[in-house]
Amino acid sequence: METPVNREMVVVQSPPMSLAVVQMETNTAELTEQIEKSFTAVYAAVNSGKIPHPGNNVIVYRQIGSGEVEVECGVQVSGGFEGAGEVVYRASPGGRVATTLHRGPYDRLGETHAALVAWSRSHGLRPTGIFWEVYGDWSDDPQQLRVEVFHQVAEDDIV
Repeated sequence: METPVNREMVVVQSPPMSLAVVQMETNTAELTEQIEKSFTAVYAAVNSGKIPHPGNNVIVYRQIGSGEVEVECGVQVSGGFEGAGEVVYRASPGGRVATTLHRGPYDRLGETHAALVAWSRSHGLRPTGIFWEVYGDWSDDPQQLRVEVFHQVAEDDIV
C-alpha cells in the first residue's frame, strides 16, 4: 500500500492564520465526535452569514496530557470578526514547523503525523506538541484528498 506522505518533509517558518473556530478540550476517545460537532457549529455560523468568505478547514491540536488534547476546529478567515455563539476568532500557531502533504484517505492521517514526527526527531528537531492540519478541497474519491500537516518544532535544535 502506498504511503500517504507524497511530498518531501521540510522545515519552514509558518505565519499565523486567522481562524473562526470552536475550542474544546477532549480526550482521544471522543475526538472524532467532538470534531464533527464543532464543524457543525462553524458551518451554521458560516451559513448564517456571520463568518464571511470562509477558507479551508483547519484543525489545531495542543497536547495537554495523557490522552487529553485542546482542539480548535474551524475555517480560515480574512481577519477578525464578532463572535458567533461558540464560534470565536483565533490566530493559529505559527513559527518554525516541520511540514508535509498528506494525500489520500483521512483515516490514514495518523501515519503522516507519525512519519513527520519521526522525521523531525531524526533531523534533531523537537516537536512542541502543537500541530495542525489544513484541509484541501473535498473529493468523493478518497485518493484525491489532500491535507497539509504541520508540527511546530522548538526554535532550538536538540544538541
